[in-house]
Amino acid sequence: MSRSPSPIPKASEASRQQIFIALGALVGIVGYLVSHYGFAYSNSAFLLIAVILLGGIPLLLSLAKKAWAGEFGADFLAGISICTALLLQEYLAGAIIVLMLSGGEALESFAIRRASSVL
Repeated sequence: MSRSPSPIPKASEASRQQIFIALGALVGIVGYLVSHYGFAYSNSAFLLIAVILLGGIPLLLSLAKKAWAGEFGADFLAGISICTALLLQEYLAGAIIVLMLSGGEALESFAIRRASSVL
């Protein structure tokens, strides 16, 4: 008698937010690359700044809460990298870090949901 695996539980609000941030960062980065290199539009950095501000601020706030609770990890270094990229006007690097951080957290929450549904 074979049991079919139970359905994967729905994503929490926090993981949905990470998914939207990751997708928004991906769209912003691709939009920048297409407009800057495809159409030679030199004023397209506003897309990357929007990614850093709209996606990076919620990530930095959650990292600040973790740091306040004494939880330091690689995510903390990513937060410092986002701030540094913004200060040094390296917007593409900052947007890529936002994509990596939010995408990693979204994948991690999916893996946890998937593993708990199997158990």
